[in-house]
Amino acid sequence: MSKSSIKRNNPSPDARLKGYRFLLLPSSEQINLIERTFGCCRKVWNLMLDERETEYKQHKKTVKPTPAKYKTEFPYLKEVDSLALCNVQKNLENAYQSFFKGNTKHPKFKSKKASHQSFTTNNQHGSINVKDGKVRLPKLGEIRFKEHRSVPDDYVIKSATVSKAPDGKYYISLIGETVVTVEPKEIKYAIGMDYASGRLYVTSDGEVGAPPKSYRNGLGKIKKEQRKLSRKVPGSKNFQKQKTKLAGVSAHVANQRSDFLHKDS
Repeated sequence: MSKSSIKRNNPSPDARLKGYRFLLLPSSEQINLIERTFGCCRKVWNLMLDERETEYKQHKKTVKPTPAKYKTEFPYLKEVDSLALCNVQKNLENAYQSFFKGNTKHPKFKSKKASHQSFTTNNQHGSINVKDGKVRLPKLGEIRFKEHRSVPDDYVIKSATVSKAPDGKYYISLIGETVVTVEPKEIKYAIGMDYASGRLYVTSDGEVGAPPKSYRNGLGKIKKEQRKLSRKVPGSKNFQKQKTKLAGVSAHVANQRSDFLHKDS
C-alpha cells in the first residue's frame, strides 16, 4: 500500500449543477394528466417531424414549426403544460443537429407503445418547488414523492423531468444549482484497485469486492414471468399486465445491483 500526502488549495464556494431523482406517488387524477402530457408531447414530436420531412422532400426547404401552430387543430394540446411542449421542439432541434454532425441516426417517429415515456418542464418564477415531501409542478399541482434524501434549502431548481418506467412507476428528476464548498483535505493514504476475476475488484490491501449476484439469484423468477408472458395474446390487456409485472421483476434486480454499487462506492 502506497502512502502519499496531498493537500488541496483553499476552498471557494462554487455553484454547480446537481440532480435528484425521486419516486413519485401521484393520485389517479394526476396520473391521468401525466399520461395525457406524455401523449401530447409524442403528438407534437410526430407532427413537427412529419412537417419538416414533408417540406424538405417537396421543396428542399428546412422549416422549424412550433407547438403553438397545432393547438387550433388539436385543442387538447392546451390542456397540458406548454413548457413541456416547448421542450419537445428543443429536443427535436437538438436531435437534428446531432444527426447533421454524424453523431446519431435520423430522428424517428415516436410510438405510444414505447416502454419509456417522459416530458420535461422548466421552473419559471417558482412554478417548481419542493416542500414537505411534495413537489409542485405546472398544471399537476402538488405531488407526493418518496423523499429518500433531503434537498438542500439553497437548491435552485432549473427543470424537472417526469418519466414512466417499464414497470409502471413514475419518477421525477430535478436539475438545479447548489453551492458546493470544497474543504482543504490532507490525504495520507492511497489505495490501489484492480479488476478481479469472479469478483468486482481487489484492493492493494487485500480487500475483495464481492457483488451480490442479483441477476443470477433472480433469474428463476424472471424465467417464470417470461413463460407466463409467452402464453398471453400479444396486445391484449393480460399481455400488458404480465409485461409490466415482468418489467417489475427486472427492475428489482437492477435496483439491487445499483444499491450495492452505491453503498460499496
